Amino acid sequence: MNIAIFVDVYFPHINGVVTHVAMLRESLIKRGHNVLIVTADPRLRHHIMRDGILSCPAIRLKKIYGFGLASPVSFRRMTALKEFKPDIIHVHDEFPVAMFGVSAARKLDVPLVYTLHTMYDEYFHYAVSKKMIPVAKEAFYRYIHIFAGHADVLLSPSAKAIDFFKECSIKKPIEIIPNSIDTDTFDPDKFPFETVKKKRAILGLADSDFAGIFVGRLGKEKSVDYLIETWSENFRDEPWQKLIVVGDGPEREPLIELAAKLGVSDRVIFVGRVDHADIPLYFAASNYFITASLTEMMSISMLEAMSMGLPAIIRFDPVNKQQVEEGVTGYIFRDKQQMCDVIHSLSQYSPTRLDDMHRRVREATMHAGSDRNVDLMLSLYEKAKENHAARVRKY
Repeated sequence: MNIAIFVDVYFPHINGVVTHVAMLRESLIKRGHNVLIVTADPRLRHHIMRDGILSCPAIRLKKIYGFGLASPVSFRRMTALKEFKPDIIHVHDEFPVAMFGVSAARKLDVPLVYTLHTMYDEYFHYAVSKKMIPVAKEAFYRYIHIFAGHADVLLSPSAKAIDFFKECSIKKPIEIIPNSIDTDTFDPDKFPFETVKKKRAILGLADSDFAGIFVGRLGKEKSVDYLIETWSENFRDEPWQKLIVVGDGPEREPLIELAAKLGVSDRVIFVGRVDHADIPLYFAASNYFITASLTEMMSISMLEAMSMGLPAIIRFDPVNKQQVEEGVTGYIFRDKQQMCDVIHSLSQYSPTRLDDMHRRVREATMHAGSDRNVDLMLSLYEKAKENHAARVRKY
């Protein structure tokens, strides 16, 4: 099949959607399919086609890290798409490049698949003032109702999407496919002891330090401030309890200032943006993954950490509580004190018990490999074709 994938942010920027799309593309190509990625790139002034990626010029949006606003219409883009002759169009967000994908699917009479990756209720503050958020939500829900209405198959990595689509008055069935990960790249056995020890030294970690790691975009919705406050309130007298923060975004400087203000700059380590290929070693140098975010659909960085054997310590989210098995692959906390208690308990594990847990966590994530998920995706592409053909016959 010829599969055209539309996503408004792609490499060199890294986030969960980019990682998901990149793995999907690689898996599809391995199966012998042709893949065209269509994306925006605010560094460009003209369209560029290179290595199966059509990059479109865009206006950089400073408030949203890595995001560029491209035109939703383009003769050059349509010409390239017609030359590609897609059998399936798959959109992975709701913004101008994806809007073009929806429009192109209609004009070319091609089946359309739409994956919802993001819960947007916590993101409106980037676009409008606080008092305008209710109005913006209502308008956005109407927009999604129309946008999703064109899709032949709706997908999401999390059951959270079911409630979101209900809010948007979408009555179509929602297919849930958990995010996949590259378990070969995120394999702890690839990182020998001396390599890990050297990375810990570079990070300023002593052998006795017990380090949690957060990896992700540094925006308000990720609640990294919640983690820093916990370190200040609960670990002030425990300098061996460290927090590694990997990522960049609009909140990076405010978070650094918060750590300084609360007196924990010596134990909260800000790494900044890291190439995706280098992230496994940061996980290898850490003892557990931690996040306080309540906006995740299904965190790819969490899955990647678990593939490296790290137990995940996550904040209670009723819909996503099944993403870790308590005491086996991770722990769930409901408040800062409970988070602190979990970390203290984990830090007191013997090396043998900790190694055993790392092994169990790694084994539990092996089902999330990208090869398994591409089989599910291909079956849904076939379903999209059937649904599209049935809709055409109906009209």
